[in-house]
Amino acid sequence: MSRKLLLRSKVALLFFFGKGKKDALKLFKKEGTYEECPARLVKKVKEAYVLTLQTREQHIRREKATSNICTNEGLLALRTAVHLSLLGEKGFRELGLLCLEKAHRFADMVARTPGFRIKFNAPFFKEYVIECPVDADRVVTEMRKAGILAGIPLGRYYPEWGNRCLLVAVTEKRSDADFEQFCRILESF
Repeated sequence: MSRKLLLRSKVALLFFFGKGKKDALKLFKKEGTYEECPARLVKKVKEAYVLTLQTREQHIRREKATSNICTNEGLLALRTAVHLSLLGEKGFRELGLLCLEKAHRFADMVARTPGFRIKFNAPFFKEYVIECPVDADRVVTEMRKAGILAGIPLGRYYPEWGNRCLLVAVTEKRSDADFEQFCRILESF
């Protein structure tokens, strides 16, 4: 029986390939996370995934209740389960490779832009830190004027880095034209 448990901010998804919900709940009890179990259990049935939800939590005090399908977390869990089932194992691998390739291509373009560099010389998947010659907030503001969500300025999270670091993320949705527009704006600094 193969199972993988992911807990993140009181949201649990259990990808469970085995006997069913009873065994999944036993796992939550065994792991000591039963109270955090939001009753979102994803099980593979043949070639599809089934999402089992607890629709109401009136029996739990409000301050201890986890979210239900009416909340954004529940909808995101459902969307993720559907997306993964549509991708399949091969598609999931291809998506990851596409993100990796685009992120590295964009990082190379940014590194060739005068004054900008990749802060860490370490492996990355699709997120990395750009060191800017100007305040990162200024870069974000200029990008916003062009309709681009540039990233997250890291100065408030890592004061020791100063205000010149920007966390960027690249997904499969970005095109070469997007990368070129981003770099054209960077060149204006």
